[in-house]
Amino acid sequence: MSLRTKVAGFGALTTDERRLFFAAFACIPLVAVTLRCLGLRRVQALLGRAETPAGEAAQADVVRRMARVFAAAARCVPGGARCLPKALTLQWLLRGRRIATQLRIGVRKEGDRLQAHAWIEHRGEPLLEDRDVHERFAAFERTDPLSEPASK
Repeated sequence: MSLRTKVAGFGALTTDERRLFFAAFACIPLVAVTLRCLGLRRVQALLGRAETPAGEAAQADVVRRMARVFAAAARCVPGGARCLPKALTLQWLLRGRRIATQLRIGVRKEGDRLQAHAWIEHRGEPLLEDRDVHERFAAFERTDPLSEPASK
């Protein structure tokens, strides 16, 4: 994709989407460093303190568009962004917009290696992931005490 195409795509974003882009770009590395220093539970507690009361139910297409803008920002983070900092940052940014999500962490065994992956779900639908993520990774039942309950 050429620079001209990228700039045109950025220009097509709304003001709120541009804010989300820059917030994601800035916050993903900060969350990554904080995770290394404090660990998952403490980071979740820090990010959860800014919890807001439930707002109106967000339309799924609006949430998906926000996730696409977030994903574009994550691709621009120098050195790349790992799944857990991305998931926690997306959850925090959506929570700030009163959109409830659930952090999911799953594992799978590939050969003799154990692999882990983290993602965010909104109303049981994975964001930033293929729909088959549940088939590729066995998710732990519940990983975020501040999120909405998992749908069965």
